[in-house]
Amino acid sequence: MPALYLNTGHSAGEECSSTYEGRHLTLEERYLTHPDNGDGFVDKGDPVVCGNIVGVAFRSAAAETDLIAIDTEGIWFLTAYGLDDVGNSAIAPGDKIFINTSTCVLSKITDFETQLPFGYALGDVTTGTSAVVAIKVHWDPLWWDLYHSNATATADNGASINVVDTGASTGMGRALNISYMQNGVKNAPGEVDGINIDMDLRKACNYAYGLAAYFTGTDDPAIDLMSALSIYLDEMGTGIVSRDCIDMGKVSTNKASSRETFVRAREHGTAVGDSVLLLEGPNNLGCATYLVDLENGGGAGVPFVLAAVGGNQTAKIAVCWNGTPYYIPLHTA
Repeated sequence: MPALYLNTGHSAGEECSSTYEGRHLTLEERYLTHPDNGDGFVDKGDPVVCGNIVGVAFRSAAAETDLIAIDTEGIWFLTAYGLDDVGNSAIAPGDKIFINTSTCVLSKITDFETQLPFGYALGDVTTGTSAVVAIKVHWDPLWWDLYHSNATATADNGASINVVDTGASTGMGRALNISYMQNGVKNAPGEVDGINIDMDLRKACNYAYGLAAYFTGTDDPAIDLMSALSIYLDEMGTGIVSRDCIDMGKVSTNKASSRETFVRAREHGTAVGDSVLLLEGPNNLGCATYLVDLENGGGAGVPFVLAAVGGNQTAKIAVCWNGTPYYIPLHTA
C-alpha cells in the first residue's frame, strides 16, 4: 500500500482518516481498476474499484505510483448502460447500479462473480442504450454480504444468519423467511422454486446433504411436536393436475457401490418404539386413500411386481431383509 496508509511510525488507536471521515480515500494508481482509456492510467471522473471499495477518481494519473484521491460517496454524472442480468433493461431513478470489477462498466447487472454495488441512479437510461446519468455513489454492503456468493478456502459458512429469539408471543419465530409471489406464467419447462439448491460435488467427502437440519434442546423445553421437515400444501384451486408433498427422483446411470434408496430411515440412539411411517387423520381414518399408489403396472426391477407368486397370488411386494429377498402377497379383495 502507499506510504499514506503504512503503519510505520504509528500506534494502535491512532486515527488514520482521509477527508470527510474517510469519504475521500487516496491510493496509488496501481491499486485501482478503471476503464480502459488507452494509456493504461486512470482519468479524472472515472468510476474505479479497489478490492471491495468503489468510487470516482478526483484526478488523472500519469504513472502507476501517482497518488489518486477517490470519492466513495457523492453524486456524479457517469455513463451507465441500460442492461440487467437478463438483457436490455431501462434504468429509472432509484435503481441500484453495479460496477463491473474488470471493465468498470456501470449497469443493473448483478452477477455476483463480476459485479459490485456502486450506487443508485437519479435519472433515466433507455433500455439497451448508454447515457450520462446522475448516480449517487454509495457502497451498500449489508444486503450484498448476506446474499452474494462467498468462496471459502476452508470449512466455513458462505453466509450465516444468527438469531437469538427472546420474545414471548403467539407468533412465529423465523430465522429466515422467504415470501415469493409467482405472478407470471411459466410455460413448460418453466419452474418455480421457493428455495433452490444446486450442488456440484468435485472432491471426496464423508457426507453430502442437499438440505441438512439439526435440532437440539439444551434446556429440556416442552415441545408438543418437533419435525425436522414440515410441509403443508394449502388449497390450490381446481387447476392442479397432480400434487405431492414430497417429489423424489434419481438419475441412476452410475449406481452407488453399496446402497441405492429413495428414503433411508435410521435411529442414532436407542429405539423407543419408532415408526418409519405414521398415517394419521380425522377419526383414525388415515390421511391417504392408498398406502402406495403404483403407476404403470410395475414390472421387472421395481419392488412392486404384478406376477404369480406361490399359488394363485397375482401381485407381490419385494422386501430385502439382511440380503435375503422376501415377498408380501397382495389381494384384490
